[in-house]
Amino acid sequence: SIMALTADAKYVTSVNFFTIYYYYPGNIDSSAQALLQQMATVGNGVSYNALSGSNIDYTRFQPPKKRIRFQLKDVFVTNNSLAWNNETLDIDADQDGLADSVELDWGSDPTIVSTNNNGVSDLVKYRMATNKSTGQFGASVNNLTLSVCNNVPRSGGVYRSSDPNGLNDCEKILLNDGGGIDNPDSNSDLIPDWLELKNGIPFQIGTVSAINTPDQDGYSIYDKIKHSLPLSIPTQQLISLQPTDYKMNLISSDGSQDCYKLEVTDFPTGGDGNTVRVDIIMKSDLLRDTFLYRIGKKSFALGAQTLEFNDWTDSAEQIANTWKMWP
Repeated sequence: SIMALTADAKYVTSVNFFTIYYYYPGNIDSSAQALLQQMATVGNGVSYNALSGSNIDYTRFQPPKKRIRFQLKDVFVTNNSLAWNNETLDIDADQDGLADSVELDWGSDPTIVSTNNNGVSDLVKYRMATNKSTGQFGASVNNLTLSVCNNVPRSGGVYRSSDPNGLNDCEKILLNDGGGIDNPDSNSDLIPDWLELKNGIPFQIGTVSAINTPDQDGYSIYDKIKHSLPLSIPTQQLISLQPTDYKMNLISSDGSQDCYKLEVTDFPTGGDGNTVRVDIIMKSDLLRDTFLYRIGKKSFALGAQTLEFNDWTDSAEQIANTWKMWP
């Protein structure tokens, strides 16, 4: 009956049954001893005989670590080289999350992630700026106090990033999310922090999940981020823009992994260079507060109509450093 629990593969990956026959010299029940040995054999465990009065050596029992099975929860495919400026999807040459048109108006350099090279991206500075008027970049930067990041390790002008989602540890502190360091999804709404910040919505611990429906157009904030739509205007006003379409199919499954094929169409592109970002979140029914996060980036070849990602175990993708893992 105990071994039959392995049939519930969702919660049980394996069972190891260990037995101890504790005996007194000259008083051995061989049938009981044999029964315990048989139980351990069937149970993929160890049978151990211990003499009465001796210490039991529990180090002889080495149960394996449980293999937790995680299921695919969500995938976001976005163009890292584009960013919304109100209702216009504009080029973002430095991929800092701030459209070039916004940076030119504000006074920052659209070709450099951190215009003044202080380790904080222009997008973070823009979100924190009290004055976003034309040419106010310098004044906004001068009012930015980095002393709160004194304890954050920094190398070559770059602050440590405890997770690969796109915000370094200093930026999270500046954005009042110090408790979200080493967590790509601080408010647990299954949308990576970077994608929420880029779209101008709260992501910090305790903020509301992005499930509301703005403008009564039938799309939640989550839907708009996932399908590359602007948050600032109703979808009815978008004449030529089609929502990004996802087609997901399970192609194989065994005891250790599921394999999917994802096709993404109506994907927005612009200019000569387009870097595609793929965010993957996996969760387990056993560990409700834990998730696995994978992020991949790859650029379109000039003139190409399609772009393919293989999974993170693929040797070519590993050589190209396509994927980053968390934790």
